[in-house]
Amino acid sequence: MSDTRAGELDATEREKRKNLKESRTTALGPLLQQPVFGSVSRSLFKRDRMSYAMHMIHLLQPGLFGEVTTALPLAVPPEQLE
Repeated sequence: MSDTRAGELDATEREKRKNLKESRTTALGPLLQQPVFGSVSRSLFKRDRMSYAMHMIHLLQPGLFGEVTTALPLAVPPEQLE
């Protein structure tokens, strides 16, 4: 019976540690974003920094952007030119 109890404690202890790791990772993520962004953007050409910033924001905060449509018209129909 003590083996069963020990197994249950080990399972709850593992769950607590897992939750602690996840909460710590969630808490430290935003603290790491600014230094990483600064380091990477300094290594880019100035003309590429804005593209990198938009790419990073889009990956980290996709809710800030509307629905993404990848289909672009290749030509404008003549009716729309008038």
